[in-house]
Amino acid sequence: MRIWWVDFGELDDQRLLGAHNEIHALHTLIVKQRHPWGGLRWEDEAFIHYVHALTIEEAKDRPGFTMGHDHLSPLPRYTEFVNDLWHTRKELTRLKPFSQRIRQDRWHLWLRWDGEYRGATPWLELPAETQLDYAECHLKLLELGGCPHHEFNTEQGEGPNRGYLLCLGCKRAVRQKHPDGSLGDWEPRGRGRSDQAMTRR
Repeated sequence: MRIWWVDFGELDDQRLLGAHNEIHALHTLIVKQRHPWGGLRWEDEAFIHYVHALTIEEAKDRPGFTMGHDHLSPLPRYTEFVNDLWHTRKELTRLKPFSQRIRQDRWHLWLRWDGEYRGATPWLELPAETQLDYAECHLKLLELGGCPHHEFNTEQGEGPNRGYLLCLGCKRAVRQKHPDGSLGDWEPRGRGRSDQAMTRR
């Protein structure tokens, strides 16, 4: 699970829907179950509600998205809000500056888009600084010759993908895990068994 720190207009439809679903899951984990995650604690429920509201507002501007206009899954409120938004943001910034969070998000998006901008906000309407960030991501991707899979964690496949590991950087490549624990070479998700059900974002 993750929270995207970029402006939600930079997300494609798939990732915006994922952001909405994951903020629900994180709300349950952090607030209802009181399990700290990513620097957030149950006292930061106001911030989690704020992020959820941003996903809904962004969805209103996207054709075919019903969750923005007819949202049927509002977040429950489990507590009296303890920390206001600015307190939570200050603590998150202390852990990792937002500028770094945003640059990391753009790198991950560029990997998942395979080096082509696919956000909802048109490229020419992005701020110059944002365009420059993505341009630097593109140069980095060209220099590396593709996603550096070894730098990222992996996720085990389920069902038809059992025995495969998904790169959590680009989410575009898988490798087989053999019964003896050895790992196969990275391959595109669209080859062999990997094209059957590795459909998670």
